[in-house]
Amino acid sequence: MAVTSNQPDFIPLLINGRPLKSLNQFYNQRRAKLQSLLKGNRQSSQRIRRLTRCRNQKVDDYLHQASRYLVNLLVDQEITTLVIGKNDGWKQEVNLGKVNNQKFVTIPHARLIEMISYKCQLEGISVILQEESYTSASNFLNDDPLPVYGQITEKPVFSGN
Repeated sequence: MAVTSNQPDFIPLLINGRPLKSLNQFYNQRRAKLQSLLKGNRQSSQRIRRLTRCRNQKVDDYLHQASRYLVNLLVDQEITTLVIGKNDGWKQEVNLGKVNNQKFVTIPHARLIEMISYKCQLEGISVILQEESYTSASNFLNDDPLPVYGQITEKPVFSGN
């Protein structure tokens, strides 16, 4: 997660997502091993359910820590508005290959946004969710429009600078 601000003293930072990737990699390997040991056409077992429950608890713990760190930073810097970029449906029907799908799709971005939002609300920080499907193509300095994906009929034209 990348964090930046328009305040002059603010130092941009990155919150590391590697622990989540590592956790998911371990989970996928262990789950594949346990599924290969299943007899007949069984889909799950007590061990797989326990593994999944433990994985979900660890993911939630990490997301709570990351979101709390971010909200504490916003409070310390006296930032009153947080803008979060979000693309609805960006992980649906993704085909990046088996390995990259396991790395990307299993990270619960919406859950992180939900945690950040409710913690900001408790601290009195307003949260704005910005749809950002065209942000890399549009240029703010040239007054390019920022269309919302799925709500436009013709293809948007950008200055290309």
